[in-house]
Amino acid sequence: MTAVLVLGVPEMDTDHAILHAMFERVGETADADLAALFTEIEAEVKAHFAREEVLIDANELPIAHCHKTQHALVLSEFAAARRLVEEGDAATRRRLIGVVLAELVAGHVASVDLVTSRFLTGNLGADAFDNLRLPAE
Repeated sequence: MTAVLVLGVPEMDTDHAILHAMFERVGETADADLAALFTEIEAEVKAHFAREEVLIDANELPIAHCHKTQHALVLSEFAAARRLVEEGDAATRRRLIGVVLAELVAGHVASVDLVTSRFLTGNLGADAFDNLRLPAE
């Protein structure tokens, strides 16, 4: 897994570090405990997104709709993954949580969270949009 991208917004950086550490636990988690770890990660992602949306609204982020829409898309992927986590074999669970969902969250951080952090810190330039893209279907 890639390193945590530090954005310079303490509230976001703290949450991202917590999520990163949770995803890092996938490799050391017993097969029987992967579903519980998934539930824990999903709950933290939901809580993080809720905290982030308060920050977005309080600062009148111009791309608020795009950012919140990406939150909804990420959460829909977690909901879709739930069946595979509950019914899949350990290797499927481990890859889904530790690779697919971890990369989805990391992609969110590196895209709209990066733009949001630049806006919040007064450092928003055109380069913040260079790699911005929605998740592929």
